[in-house]
Amino acid sequence: MGVSRTWILAAVAATAGALLAQHPPLVPSSNTTIVSGNLHYSTIQIPAGVTVQFTGSAPAIVVCDGDCFVHGTLSVAATGSTAGPGAVSLGRGADGRYCPGYCPWGCPAGCWPVANPAGSGQHFGVYGSSLPFSLEGGSPGGDELNYGSSNPPFSCCNQYMYTLPGGRGGGTLVLLVGGRIEIDGTIDADGANSWVSTGSAGALLLRGTGGVQLLPNGQILAGPPTAQGGRVRIDAWGAQPAVQGTIAAPPATIFELPHLHMPSPPSIGTTWTVGVLAPANTLAFVAGSTSPGAGVPTMFGNLAIDPPSAINVGSVVVPAGSHDPIATIQVLVPNHGVLIGVQLWLQGFAVPLALPPRLTNGVATIVQ
Repeated sequence: MGVSRTWILAAVAATAGALLAQHPPLVPSSNTTIVSGNLHYSTIQIPAGVTVQFTGSAPAIVVCDGDCFVHGTLSVAATGSTAGPGAVSLGRGADGRYCPGYCPWGCPAGCWPVANPAGSGQHFGVYGSSLPFSLEGGSPGGDELNYGSSNPPFSCCNQYMYTLPGGRGGGTLVLLVGGRIEIDGTIDADGANSWVSTGSAGALLLRGTGGVQLLPNGQILAGPPTAQGGRVRIDAWGAQPAVQGTIAAPPATIFELPHLHMPSPPSIGTTWTVGVLAPANTLAFVAGSTSPGAGVPTMFGNLAIDPPSAINVGSVVVPAGSHDPIATIQVLVPNHGVLIGVQLWLQGFAVPLALPPRLTNGVATIVQ
């Protein structure tokens, strides 16, 4: 049987379209600077001794179709007087003032030295969130304003002279990987130090559909474990991320996807919201029971609710168009006092388009 010319042309066109749509790999052999924004690669492999530095004002949102291996350094850190991509000023440190206040005999009254240090930039616990993951990076430290005198040789601190800039804030990196993420190098979102202050660290979201592994020699840098530090979140589909290396940051948020998120407990007479974090276009169901599950293993994960007493809470499709897709289900809680104190156990079930279905984590709550 012959093959029609039309069919052959259609096949050739489809193959050409697929080749044109393929994204390039990121496999640098030397230090590389990349302007941030929405970036897409087929695979990522950063060799040992090589640094990829993202620059610019927008957060670096990097999609990788295959695996991502970081043996060298991926960085959105501030460098010198340059802020990391996605840095903001929401937690900017207070400005400092300095004046030597040299006052020989005869100096006018009130001429005294001034040395108020500049404050460091803040981030963790001050603004933004890890779940859902916000794109705000770090903030700058305060500047130092230097003063002198309008009537030398006196130094009465009554005339502005110059400003020393504070350290800049670290940036934001969202790394969304279709395969696995393996890190035995460094991912860096630190703020920068200056003579007068330190910028706060930025924000890191690392997601590997095929798993995430921070190996013993790997490190994630996002500032000290204080408000000067940034936000770190790591998640993977169907498996808890394996963290063997170092996370230098405030406490990181680490969990398995799909993930059931409950911002607040149910309260009578109000609308209660629960969310399911899963890939875009996933069909998600949430059920609840008044008794806990026995942790019975299934092919989809362990049951955290009691099936005989379970009721449907709601279903929803996870929307597209976000770096951190989350579907919310809203439930009107009846305004009946008898419900106060009732215990509930919740669990979701997620059915993605291209991944195996999975049960979410279980969440226990009490009606308020």
